[in-house]
Amino acid sequence: MIQSHPEQWVKIIGDGVKKVHFKDFQRQGYEWKPLLEGDVNFPACMAELRKIGYNDVLLSEVSPGVAPIEDTAAAIRQIMEM
Repeated sequence: MIQSHPEQWVKIIGDGVKKVHFKDFQRQGYEWKPLLEGDVNFPACMAELRKIGYNDVLLSEVSPGVAPIEDTAAAIRQIMEM
């Protein structure tokens, strides 16, 4: 999110995507946020991941100092449904 949109990288890398690490970022204020509270367009990311046939692990890069692990796990489950 700092330099481009994540869904664009999925298009560029295509089937070269091997693992996905989720985090969220808010451009205004320039800070890492809990998943679903920043500027990442997760529906677009998931749509692009499905287009390339990604069906593997979704990892978190959210620090427990940013959001409790339980909240992050719930957000990942919500994102998977998008």
